[in-house]
Amino acid sequence: MDTIPNFLKQAEWVIQSASDNHHAPHALTDKISPQAMKAWELIRPAIQEYDCGRFDVADELFKQALTQSPENIWTHRGINTYSPHLLKVKPSLIKPVSQDYRIAIVIPGELRCFESTVEFLQTLAKYADVFICTTNNYLEQANNLTKRTVIVNPEPRFEKNSLHQWHKLALVLEQVAKYEQSIQKRYTHILKLRTDFFHISPDSILEDVILSKGIICASDKVFGGSRDLMFLFHNFFTLCRSVFAGNQNKYWPINLQQILKSDLSAKWYGMKFPYSLMEKMPSVEATYDYLQCNRDKLLIDFSQYNQSHLFSECSGKSHWSHFKGHQFFASEISFAKFLNFNGVPANLSNSLRGFLISNRHKQ
Repeated sequence: MDTIPNFLKQAEWVIQSASDNHHAPHALTDKISPQAMKAWELIRPAIQEYDCGRFDVADELFKQALTQSPENIWTHRGINTYSPHLLKVKPSLIKPVSQDYRIAIVIPGELRCFESTVEFLQTLAKYADVFICTTNNYLEQANNLTKRTVIVNPEPRFEKNSLHQWHKLALVLEQVAKYEQSIQKRYTHILKLRTDFFHISPDSILEDVILSKGIICASDKVFGGSRDLMFLFHNFFTLCRSVFAGNQNKYWPINLQQILKSDLSAKWYGMKFPYSLMEKMPSVEATYDYLQCNRDKLLIDFSQYNQSHLFSECSGKSHWSHFKGHQFFASEISFAKFLNFNGVPANLSNSLRGFLISNRHKQ
């Protein structure tokens, strides 16, 4: 087994946006990082045992790898590929912040993989107020975290399943606002989290959110920022259905300033870029470098182009992108468009480095 598997070749944008492993050429890199090579050395014996059907032996070797490399994202992504049941977010070193800050944690959606993250979330609940919006199926799990829970029953039917999380986010933000009114105090910051998201090193998560300039995020999976910025998302569900859904081939105005203040954690590279302004680069990373190097000219070019091509039809001949979402409603791209339009910088923080647990659909 000498061939390095694709999960160790994932491009930086895949890692920053906490995406599942991709296999398309633009999502892979030939420059394997030293951390990825170290992970390969540690988990290779476990993968060999796994491929031979000796799963118990493989799990023991995976556990040893975690002990030797507890903060290596590549080790964890490898284990997520083969033995996701071993993943547990470590809660013991969460750093509290000054009482001058009041933080709300909102969890909208199904509480899957609860056993993997419950201790982490219970620890966070010592320093922040938790609000949940979920369905009856997860009421017991919700009660283990908070009594501030909204139950959606029956759950409405939407054109695309990913719309449900934005519907629940709108409801849980309403719950936050009502609670603020009842206690006559406002939160300073809000974090939107998931029970099926694995954080590699979440110790500084509270500090990261209060220090953020814009929002911290791993695409639309987990994100947070000041209360005012996070409450922009109160109307996002309405915009998803009325503006974003069904309009994936329309040109959305590109706010280059916002991209230049962001990294690759929100998928702005799923937006439509006109060939008339720039050729398609070989990778997301090369595109970002090109935008940075040619910022002065491109700021003028995009400003002029936006005015004359607002919401015009795009084709494969006129526009390009590096990431394609669902044809009807692309949640991650819509999230990036929303941030871009509102001029909200989006960057990854160390505490949000992670990924969705791969067996989440089985729970």
